[in-house]
Amino acid sequence: MLLANEQTELAWRVFDELQEKAIPSGEVAGTMLTHLGKTDKVERAFLLHKRLISAGMSSNAPCFEALIYAASKRKEYFPSAIDMFRQMVLLKMPISIRVYNHLLQACSKVADLNTAMSLWRSVLDSTDPAIKPSVYTCTSYLWALSAVETPDTKISKRDFVY
Repeated sequence: MLLANEQTELAWRVFDELQEKAIPSGEVAGTMLTHLGKTDKVERAFLLHKRLISAGMSSNAPCFEALIYAASKRKEYFPSAIDMFRQMVLLKMPISIRVYNHLLQACSKVADLNTAMSLWRSVLDSTDPAIKPSVYTCTSYLWALSAVETPDTKISKRDFVY
């Protein structure tokens, strides 16, 4: 609520006080990590997560989703995003369509067509009703496809600028 009302400083004070008294829930921690991703504070998000884990918080889907989102903001964090996704699969965490969306967006930043196609296929083949492609999923996949276009492999008819 505080973040939604742009009361960022107060939200962080409340979160810091909470951390002093107890380990925050995955949802609360995930919200704060998502905020760091939205404000492009990727390093801070990973440091906060590391601190929470060392304080005793167990790995959870909301935090992994938030970290994948933060990592998707910058191409140098692409390997971290993929690693976190693999951990989610390995730990059998629930994976939302938003995780696929973030990863597809990250694929477009590094022009990784193979991973994008694999993620897209996973979405299409999923029997989980929560993994239904959204407009954002389709758009992110198209961005990933267009990101690999070079002057040598140009298939579109118009100039494309990313």
